[in-house]
Amino acid sequence: MRKRVISLLIILAILMSIFVQSVGTVDAKSKTFYANKNKITIQKSGSVTITSKLGGALTCKVAKSSICTAKWGKWKGNKIKLKLKGKSYGKTTVTIKNKKTKQTIKIKVNVKIVQISLPKTPFTIKNYDWDGYLKEEVKVTKVWTKITYYSSSVSVKLYARGSKTYSSSSYNTSTSAWLPWKIYSSGNIVKDSDEILTTDIEVGESFESYDYIDLSPGKYTLKFLNYQG
Repeated sequence: MRKRVISLLIILAILMSIFVQSVGTVDAKSKTFYANKNKITIQKSGSVTITSKLGGALTCKVAKSSICTAKWGKWKGNKIKLKLKGKSYGKTTVTIKNKKTKQTIKIKVNVKIVQISLPKTPFTIKNYDWDGYLKEEVKVTKVWTKITYYSSSVSVKLYARGSKTYSSSSYNTSTSAWLPWKIYSSGNIVKDSDEILTTDIEVGESFESYDYIDLSPGKYTLKFLNYQG
C-alpha cells in the first residue's frame, strides 16, 4: 500500500510539472492563445495575427527596439493584428503576453532593409584635371536617399544638393561638376561606385542632382570622393 501511495504521488508531481510548463509558454499551435506565425521576415513593415479565445489584455515587448517597433491594431472578434515596422537591418524577438493567463508567445522577426550610413554635411568635393590642377570646387550641403522596395529587388535613389564655390575659368562659364561616390558593405568591401553629375552651373549657383543604386538588403556606408578627369 505504501509503495502504491508513493507511486501515485510521483505521478501526480510529474503531471503538475507538465501543467506548470504548459501555462508558462505556448507556441503557435495552442488552441486558446496563438499567433498565425512564429517567425516573420519584413522590409519596411509587416504584421502577425494573434488569436486569444481566453480574452484578457495582451502586452508585447520587442527585445531590440532599435531593429523594429510593434503596435497593436484593433480587435476583430477574438483576433488582433500586431503591426511591425522595420527600423534597421537585423533580427530580434517580440514577446507577447496574456496578462490574464500569464501565457507568452515569442515571434522571431527578421528585418531585411537597406540601411545606408550617409556622410555628414557640409563637405567639399574638388574636381581636378589629369595634370592635377584644380578646376572646380563644389560644396555639398545635403545628401539623402529614397528607397523603393520591390518583390525581388531594392532601388535606391541617391540625392545631393549644394552649390559651386570655385572655378578656375576666368569667364565663370556654366559647367557640370562630378560628385564621385562609393558604397561599402561590412569589411570595407566596395559594393558599387559611380558619379552624380550636376546640371551646368556657375560659381554661386546651386544644384540638386541624383543617381541610382541597386542594392540587396544590408548595412552600408556611403562615401564621396574628389574627381580627376
